[in-house]
Amino acid sequence: MNLGNIALAQGFEDVKKQVEKVKTKKYTYTVFYISKNDPVSLGIHEELSLEGVKSVKKTPTKEQVKQNWETFIEMCKEHEKESFFVVYDFGYFTDEDVYRSSLILCSFIPDTIKGMAKMIYSTNVQSLKEVFSIPFLFQANTVEDLNFDEFKKHIKGIQVSF
Repeated sequence: MNLGNIALAQGFEDVKKQVEKVKTKKYTYTVFYISKNDPVSLGIHEELSLEGVKSVKKTPTKEQVKQNWETFIEMCKEHEKESFFVVYDFGYFTDEDVYRSSLILCSFIPDTIKGMAKMIYSTNVQSLKEVFSIPFLFQANTVEDLNFDEFKKHIKGIQVSF
């Protein structure tokens, strides 16, 4: 098992390409999962990825930010019985009406997932965060754990402290 050494996993390079699409704003988020436990292999749910603004210079509107979040939540609801990871270019507007975005890694592991699968997801999430240089990690067990205002508050709190 490649526990904790996710860069050796089959499918890693494909996931890396998808994450790069999020970093370059081609996608707002991308969804991937552990397709095999031993050895750990990664798969991509490309059909669940959401296209982005396709430009690092173009700022989305408040309505687009809201719509992206709602689309993300709907996708999570449709797949709430599955475990998956999401790399999300999380956008929000500050109190001063300035657009900001930060990369987040969201680990979605429902409580109904059996022990070994849960352990494999939990063990590899930190490695994914580090190997993709993603500053924020959020873990969710239910869709109710995914709260836009809490994500924003957490990110703003960290960004202000720098």
